[in-house]
Amino acid sequence: MHQESLKMEALREKMVTALDSDDLMQLKVVVKDWVVLQNQMDLERKKQMQESEANFRRQLSRLQNELYQTQTELKLDGLTQVYNRKAFDSEIKKALQIAQLSGNPATLMLFDIDHFKSVNDTYGHPIGDKVLQHFAKMIVQSFPMRTDFVARYGGEEFVVLMSDCDLAEAKEKAKKFVAQVRKETMMFGSVSLKITVSIGVASSTPFGSVDDWIKRTDVLLYQAKEEGRDCFIVDGSAA
Repeated sequence: MHQESLKMEALREKMVTALDSDDLMQLKVVVKDWVVLQNQMDLERKKQMQESEANFRRQLSRLQNELYQTQTELKLDGLTQVYNRKAFDSEIKKALQIAQLSGNPATLMLFDIDHFKSVNDTYGHPIGDKVLQHFAKMIVQSFPMRTDFVARYGGEEFVVLMSDCDLAEAKEKAKKFVAQVRKETMMFGSVSLKITVSIGVASSTPFGSVDDWIKRTDVLLYQAKEEGRDCFIVDGSAA
């Protein structure tokens, strides 16, 4: 733009000279050159504005992606990469409201790895962490996060929140998962181990509050532990 400014200043001088000398032919030439240069400068300004706008959009898109990634990371458990307790606390409130409004029940499953403390005591916490990661992957494979909400509830406890799911369907899923975990052999280097899981399963239907729903599911999980572990308890029945 500096070069164009110098050219514009030179044309002004020529125009003044042409006006002072009444040289109409020269004045026409200067005016024509002035218009051409002005158009060129307008095009250059437009190009710069378009480049600035494109650069702004790229930066905005990058910032939006970074914000989305940060928000997602804040919702995930750092170890297992399923949702964390805070995300679950928010999601279950929405799930209960939707179930109450739609009349379609949601089902909550609470999982606890049996004797997990002995895993840490025997093999150490690094292996314990690998067990948690492996277990979380097993849950996600059986309860895809695109349809079900999977979260680490705390320690070795996990939750699965299934919308529009009744107890009959949930019972079949719990039965299949308990059997799957029982059969699984986890390999971490030279360490080979097997675990089992206990599950409590409760529907949203009878509950008016999230706290009551969670407490009932927790009671059912405790009952599964009392029944000898490696099993699940569905509200109103045992397995």
